Amino acid sequence: MSDGTAQLPLIPTKLRDRLPQSLSHPVGAEAISHALAGCARYAELWTAFGRKVLPLHPAPLECGDFRLAFAVICNNHSGTWYLSVPAVPSEERSVAHQLLVAAGLPAVREWLRPRPESCHAGFVTFQVGYALGPPRVCLVKSLNHRVVGSSVVGV
Repeated sequence: MSDGTAQLPLIPTKLRDRLPQSLSHPVGAEAISHALAGCARYAELWTAFGRKVLPLHPAPLECGDFRLAFAVICNNHSGTWYLSVPAVPSEERSVAHQLLVAAGLPAVREWLRPRPESCHAGFVTFQVGYALGPPRVCLVKSLNHRVVGSSVVGV
């Protein structure tokens, strides 16, 4: 970096599917790494960039029309933590990116802060969904495939 500080290594990418021209990823490895730098578990994380447009799942009723933009997946039984970035329609990429940077990734960073182990027991996900018109973010926490918390944020 030009300011003389040491550059943090990027979170490793272990999967990156090729996408057709009609699809894009809403955020890249550099933006993710920058947003999550210094957070708990940074060194344990890896990223998978998928090829499908996905809904939030599981999702509360108020988030049923949101598309998935980002997720943290933790299987505490195996000790695996990873980040999932699904594809989004290319025409929605700019809005999805803005919503992730403004609200989604800061919420992920907050969610990754250290907590008592009982908060992360079993198969845990933290999903960031987005909706257009008006632009909104839905944050969904689930434990063993059941929603345990959610919120919708207008951005």
